[in-house]
Amino acid sequence: MKKHQKCNWLYILILLNSCSKNEPPRPVAEKFIAAFQKHDFEEAAKYGTKETAKMLQQLSRIEELENVKPTISTAKIEILSEEIAGNRATIYFKEVGSDTEEKIKLEKVPIEPGSKQREWRVALSKTDVKIPKLQNRPALPDSLSQQVF
Repeated sequence: MKKHQKCNWLYILILLNSCSKNEPPRPVAEKFIAAFQKHDFEEAAKYGTKETAKMLQQLSRIEELENVKPTISTAKIEILSEEIAGNRATIYFKEVGSDTEEKIKLEKVPIEPGSKQREWRVALSKTDVKIPKLQNRPALPDSLSQQVF
């Protein structure tokens, strides 16, 4: 009897552990957006793909070079809808009080290299991020390779 009870507890622990890693895309997007609004790029990178993390690191560097305090957005975000198609998702949202609908894309990526377990991560492309123009310097050329980010 004790052997079966131990086995049942083991199954429950395995089930709980596997469920905790499988967060749906919506909360991941919400956490990413909240961190991004605060210009906490290090925190936002935790919810992004490797490529997204590189772009966020670039944004952080630009802010450091400019030595300007960023304007922190306190606007509340309203999630309008989500579309999930296989390993890709799109979350549509807007700032409360605004009519402008925006979207953020997510991908289901392996938790670690070679792993079959996957988790949702924000997948920004180069065109999704608006690079601020540097003060007293020319704007960054559009021809920069994606490897820079």
